[in-house]
Amino acid sequence: MNQIKKEIDKYVIPFLLFVSGILTLIVGMDQLFLFTLGGIGLISAGILSGLYSAGLISKMVNVILLLLLLGGSGAYAYYDYHSIASVLKFKEKVAVYKAAVTQRLKDIRDAQKGFELSYGRYASDLDSLIHFVKYDSIMLVKSEGNIPDQVNQMYADSLGTELYDLIVNGMTVEQTLALSKMQVAPPIHFIRDTFFVAAREHVFHEGDSAWEAKRTYPFHLDSIKTVPYSRGKLTFLLETGFIPRKNTRLPVFLATDPAPVDPKKDAWSIGSMDEPKTNGNWE
Repeated sequence: MNQIKKEIDKYVIPFLLFVSGILTLIVGMDQLFLFTLGGIGLISAGILSGLYSAGLISKMVNVILLLLLLGGSGAYAYYDYHSIASVLKFKEKVAVYKAAVTQRLKDIRDAQKGFELSYGRYASDLDSLIHFVKYDSIMLVKSEGNIPDQVNQMYADSLGTELYDLIVNGMTVEQTLALSKMQVAPPIHFIRDTFFVAAREHVFHEGDSAWEAKRTYPFHLDSIKTVPYSRGKLTFLLETGFIPRKNTRLPVFLATDPAPVDPKKDAWSIGSMDEPKTNGNWE
């Protein structure tokens, strides 16, 4: 009985090494290749230890080979862990950069919308855009009164237009103003007044706690052209222009990060030079 126990004990360590290697391979199926090499190393160490226990190789050879295999497995495990840690650290870095870059791109978009409201186009460069927000103003329209809910032939005749056009396109403010000056039934009361507000006040609501709470980072107007974490050395790329639409031209712009933190993916950008849209490519 004791002899059998001794024989079994000789193969406990080889067996444990072998099983550990198998488990490592199973667990590491979704891991890096280095993890797989570590599992193979443990299996090899178990087999080698078993050969020594069976007396098929000498103790010196066994020790040397075991040290090499176990050392290699340890190195593989370390580099695998280091690689995973590096990936996680890089993802955290990308998340931080993305939050800062996309916030600044949104600020550029908001400023461009204000510029377009005033001039019917987008600012061609970021310095002009910042100057606009700092020193310019935006004309806003305040209107009150009743715009007719029903469009009929009477309104069309009064405006000298086709009923079909009014049904399809609806009434514009100008048409409603024209009607308000005419003697039509039902009577129309409509007043429109214009006033100016500072561009900075209209575009960015500094001091508004609700607006500031929605931001990822604090607002600094002079910094909206600068790429975050570039130490002021990089500025966003800006393109502007017009695209044809039916009988008119629509303004477009595209602001892009010139040095994406992840070169394997598209740079973060906002706007488009092909479509009149102002959303970001991450949205």
